Amino acid sequence: MTIHSVELVYKSLTSVAIPYMPEPETVQGKCSCCERPAEAFGSLGYRFMNSYKQPVMHCPQCQTFFVSAPDILGLETPKKISSQRFGMWPGVGALINIQECSSVLLAPPGVVNKLPPLFFEKVNVVTATAGQQSEYLFNADLRYPLIYIQDFGRKTYDLVRSLRVSHSSNAVYACCDTLTTRTNEAATIINLEQAKALHAQLKNLGKRETNTFIRTVEFLAHGRISPVDASATFKKNNMAHLVRMLPADPHQRLTLLRILKKVL
Repeated sequence: MTIHSVELVYKSLTSVAIPYMPEPETVQGKCSCCERPAEAFGSLGYRFMNSYKQPVMHCPQCQTFFVSAPDILGLETPKKISSQRFGMWPGVGALINIQECSSVLLAPPGVVNKLPPLFFEKVNVVTATAGQQSEYLFNADLRYPLIYIQDFGRKTYDLVRSLRVSHSSNAVYACCDTLTTRTNEAATIINLEQAKALHAQLKNLGKRETNTFIRTVEFLAHGRISPVDASATFKKNNMAHLVRMLPADPHQRLTLLRILKKVL
């Protein structure tokens, strides 16, 4: 039986919130978040009304994204009694090592400074801004299969339904709270080998040349210039070899460039 990705994230990371949750009750139907049938998680879950006064049901794995647990997650702000939450963590990412059932939380300083000592005893935390998160990906000894959460964001239902397992550095899913569908799935895939190789080349260019290359690729992907005009720009600036290092898919090109712009 295939294990849902939210279970893998739960086992490696979000289960730290379990001691701060009430006992689950017997439930039926499907989880409102991951959409698994109750039988898939032992028919034990949590029922309540959401902010729109609609009845919802969560499996224990999904509920860990919503629980407020200041003792383990730290207070959201000193003036509030609610804690930071996995389901409300924009700018925070994570790497889930599936084989070792371990994780690395990639969080900016503002988040890390709020975490209590207990969290660091349970989870490996790396202080990283958005740009530093990309640098960590380039330099880390990643073990596959893995789950890469680029941004927990604010829309937990969309994040959980978009979780994907990556099996190779040639196709790493950057999971976030933008719902992944068959239509946009290609845009979430990063070829880390291509990204690292292109990053090494662009570092040797001047800022003007780098900006020209990125702008021309983006304009071409968005249809703002013709392939003929783009080709002329690349030839004029001796960049044809860099174009061959890009993914063929225009959406993946844009995704790769967004990552590179954070580290260049």
